[in-house]
Amino acid sequence: MDSVEEVKARLGIEEVVGQYVELKRSGSGLRGLCPFHQEKTPSFYISPSRGTYHCFGCGEGGDIFSFLQAYEKIDFREALRRLADRAGVELVDDRARIQQAEENQRLYQANAAALEHFRDALVSSQGRRAARYLDERRISESVRQAFGIGYAIDSRRALHQELGTRGFTDEELLAAGLVMSGDGDIRDRFHGRVVFAIRDLRGRVTGFGGRSLGDAEPKYLNSPQTDIFDKSRTLFGIDLAQEAIRTERLAVVVEGYVDAIRAHQCGFKNVVASLGTAITVPQLQICSRLAPVVVLALDPDTAGQEATVRAALSALAGLPRRQRQLPDSLGRGMVDVGLTVDLRVARIPPGAGDPDELIERDPQEWRRLIEQSVPAFQFYFDTVVASADRSQDAWRQQIIDRILPVIQDFPFAVGTQAAWIERLADVTGIQPRLLQNRLPTTAAPTRPPGRRGARRQMAAAPAPSPKRVDPRQEAEDALLRILLQHPCPPELAPALGELRPARPEVREILARVGEAAGSDRRPHLDGLGPAAAELARRLATSPSQDMPDSRVEPAVRLHIAMMRLWAVKQRMTEEQQLLAELGPEDRENGRRSLGLLYAERADLEVQIDELNHKVIAAV
Repeated sequence: MDSVEEVKARLGIEEVVGQYVELKRSGSGLRGLCPFHQEKTPSFYISPSRGTYHCFGCGEGGDIFSFLQAYEKIDFREALRRLADRAGVELVDDRARIQQAEENQRLYQANAAALEHFRDALVSSQGRRAARYLDERRISESVRQAFGIGYAIDSRRALHQELGTRGFTDEELLAAGLVMSGDGDIRDRFHGRVVFAIRDLRGRVTGFGGRSLGDAEPKYLNSPQTDIFDKSRTLFGIDLAQEAIRTERLAVVVEGYVDAIRAHQCGFKNVVASLGTAITVPQLQICSRLAPVVVLALDPDTAGQEATVRAALSALAGLPRRQRQLPDSLGRGMVDVGLTVDLRVARIPPGAGDPDELIERDPQEWRRLIEQSVPAFQFYFDTVVASADRSQDAWRQQIIDRILPVIQDFPFAVGTQAAWIERLADVTGIQPRLLQNRLPTTAAPTRPPGRRGARRQMAAAPAPSPKRVDPRQEAEDALLRILLQHPCPPELAPALGELRPARPEVREILARVGEAAGSDRRPHLDGLGPAAAELARRLATSPSQDMPDSRVEPAVRLHIAMMRLWAVKQRMTEEQQLLAELGPEDRENGRRSLGLLYAERADLEVQIDELNHKVIAAV
């Protein structure tokens, strides 16, 4: 028995969940209020005999590990560590992981020491210009302390020399991104700039942002990517905003440091900044774990807003989907769109100024604009239509070319997608049928092979063994084989983290793949458990079809969809079994949930056919 199964054998699901949820008997199981969404009538059920939980309201379900992951917002390895400690199960040390953690700890320590240096410089005689700038921006002393604002003096070696006296090596300072090297010389990365500390959810300083006080370019400079800092996976102010985001069930994302700082100073504590980048999948995922709604409050520049919202929609499409009831963007009732977060945009009118100015001048107007935010796709649609130059003959084509690809890529429910095509038809005067035919999947001259054909064509393996293979394990192996032999597309890493494989060793390997995503390197496999190590070795070294780069991303999406389909089928089986265990008063919840699962299964089957066609087209 491996450590995962041993922990499960020692800890009952009711014992683990009962620490967080008040449970009452329902038939041969237990029920309570779901901890993952707000409800007044219990729809969250425990099956002690199977060691599983399931919510008929929001669809969350799994075992003790997935529960702790979802509730505490931690990864599988941390959930395993905590539950193993509680169960008295000894885990094999992952020496490579421990070594990396120790090295990262030194980077955190170096950044903390750098923050002390920057803060001291701000209140010194050399920091008067920086302090005057902050005074002019009306940033209070308490806010400066809370946000870790300091000053990098106009010297190329001050920080390097200071941290050197504290025992930090050049290699550590380079690894932390605090200094740079060139022509054999090491110098400070930040100098002559107001510096803002960038922290993670745990409050650790991972990097810095610096604003020049003169004509130096760029105006804003961030730390480079390091082992502990990646601006695409970071939100400025998240450490201070997370509690307010949870409480208000709403995260507001602005573009600039000072925008977020001003919001907090004026009492809007649920605001974070995206570090000057378009919103990314990891940033949206951070927000979605804290709140169901995310509002983008962008600078009122029409062209910039359109581009930023378009990128945000792409990020939203890259998030794992979940069954959830949300208002239809067109106001036509309730539809199941399966999104993990409701992404919206605040309509800040031209002339209102940046969020920093608006919040300080009229906080009530800011509150109103956030409350009246509109769904992101609706904002994008309206912006594109309003910006079209109708004096040009090609204005209809311009609108279609900018909107139709988003309708194609965005994870709408089928009915909602059709409604938006109808609205696009109303605007352009083009028949809905003609627009529908422009979508790549419907424009194909031949029908792509079905799911069984897709499985046969896309299993990146040699000829199958005569031994019968479990089809769910076959899908898992096919996905791992690709990910172990090709770099994982970074935008798909969050989807991997949401998968619920049948085998715990697959979870272990997927966690390593997610850590390496976007780095163009193979995942670190040292320290895996025996079963995971053997599986990874076999799949990483097995012969595979020669797969071009253009085929990797759709192939990974295809196998993710296959794994999700098997998970849905398993949930359907589990819910049908759970119905027999529930008391009569609770069975209606189960029947409604089963209906949603049937719809999700149908949607995934369509996705698999479409993805199979894309993979074939990429060959």
